[in-house]
Amino acid sequence: MINKNNSNTDPLEKLKNCILLRHVIEKEKEEKKIVYKYKEYNEKREIIRQGKASCKIDSINDMKKVLEMINYEEFIKIFDHLTVYVNDEDYLVVQEVNNKHIYIEIEQESNNIKYNSVEDMKNVFNKYNIPIKNNDYFVKKAEIEINEREC
Repeated sequence: MINKNNSNTDPLEKLKNCILLRHVIEKEKEEKKIVYKYKEYNEKREIIRQGKASCKIDSINDMKKVLEMINYEEFIKIFDHLTVYVNDEDYLVVQEVNNKHIYIEIEQESNNIKYNSVEDMKNVFNKYNIPIKNNDYFVKKAEIEINEREC
């Protein structure tokens, strides 16, 4: 969800400060949460700084109503199915998004594994010979979904 007053036309600028309503279903548990995410990009549109804060909620619909009352609106819906691959050194998340795209993501810190730099994270892809489309390590799935929706 984004603020209705956000008049940016660039999808990345629109998404810089967004609020996500997440419904996560795993084998043994189900969780609903609100997540605030922010990202900063350099001139090459690479992520140079990012962060998030989250909180569990009881109802996605109730939280959506609250956000709408404070001038937020639904901007995009992403449905993804995640598969996690982890060993003693690395933690990779393979994401099937909206039944159309496959993404592989590495978080800077997950499952007691921490990467010290973006280069360390890129090296994981190289170590496992994972091909990177157009050599773009900073694919933004929400931006792709927005651009496809507007076509």
